[in-house]
Amino acid sequence: MELAEPNGRKYWGRQKIKIKKIEDDQHRFIMFSSRRAMIYKKASELATLCGAEIGIVVFSPTGKPFSFGIPTIDAVVERFLNRNTSEQPPDDGGMEQMLEAQQRTRIEKIRQNLNKTLAKLEAEKKRDKSLKQLIKTAREPNAPRCEVGWWDAKIEALNPAQLEQVSTSIEQFYGDLMKHMKKRQQLQPQPQR
Repeated sequence: MELAEPNGRKYWGRQKIKIKKIEDDQHRFIMFSSRRAMIYKKASELATLCGAEIGIVVFSPTGKPFSFGIPTIDAVVERFLNRNTSEQPPDDGGMEQMLEAQQRTRIEKIRQNLNKTLAKLEAEKKRDKSLKQLIKTAREPNAPRCEVGWWDAKIEALNPAQLEQVSTSIEQFYGDLMKHMKKRQQLQPQPQR
């Protein structure tokens, strides 16, 4: 399915990939990292939405283990092993229940902060991608001058370092403009009185 952008360039949209082992080691590692992060995010969302306790253990292509658990991987594994091996007598102690409730509250707050941070990270990645695309388009050799530049950037979307760059560019442009205007004034014949 071939798509076209407004500027006439063609690209291949989002493609469905075949589920088979990726032969290129570098691409396989990149895919593993991104898919692992997606699984962790989905597990966190499931725990937030449903209050589920989740444990995930994944081994990388190089054999390195990665684990993710809510509330912790140890707690999930311990609960799984205890439930499957023998029934534990119910605990009548109210103190343990109160401590567990406090721990769950803290974990829920941490999970919410994590989700907010992940959302901010995604937004920053999108903003970074759009700014990189803007810069790439501006630097293309066949890009018409004055079509894309610092003046096209949305000021409210820039961070302090980028704002400083824009300010420097504007000051440099102003200085160049003033020099050019002085040269033109010197070259133009002065009207006689």
